[in-house]
Amino acid sequence: MSFIKAVFLKIYYNLLIFAQKEVPTSDRLEAFYNSAKYVSPVGFVLGLLNTWYMENTEFTYAVLIIVFINMFLGGIMHFRKGAFRWEVLLTKTMIMLIVIGVSYSVLEMIVSFAGSGIIIQGFRASIQVATLLYPGAKILKHIFVLSNGEYPPKWLMDKLYKFKENGDLNQFLDTDKKDDESSNSSRTR
Repeated sequence: MSFIKAVFLKIYYNLLIFAQKEVPTSDRLEAFYNSAKYVSPVGFVLGLLNTWYMENTEFTYAVLIIVFINMFLGGIMHFRKGAFRWEVLLTKTMIMLIVIGVSYSVLEMIVSFAGSGIIIQGFRASIQVATLLYPGAKILKHIFVLSNGEYPPKWLMDKLYKFKENGDLNQFLDTDKKDDESSNSSRTR
């Protein structure tokens, strides 16, 4: 019998005892306590997850949408290669969701102990961007391959890979004036 099933059966059994009028009050209170000690930690964790979700609804939707798009484009890529298999597609997608969920949760927990402030907010934004870039970069790579290197532009792909290496959000979001000047001068020639 699985652990979860055993816990639910204990909770159910104790609640049945608690609901019986013929059972002595002391036994009913003990049954209620035994149910509460199993339900309380689950309720606490679900409450924390609900609070986090309410504060990060847009981020959660963005992750799910980006992972779904990655799954779709990855399926197209492998179908074109003649190597498409549902089991592989679903397994890789589940692994990606687990990796994103676990790594983001750990990073969020670490940052939560750092307090608050503008630096922490910037670090949180970097973590969220990096989390979205894990499947997002794969999407852009799929599109790059499907378009035979025409789109997205190579400079953007280079910026994505540099951000994955160094995590510098400013470097990723800002344009380098030297790169702009060199690209402008090459266009005028």
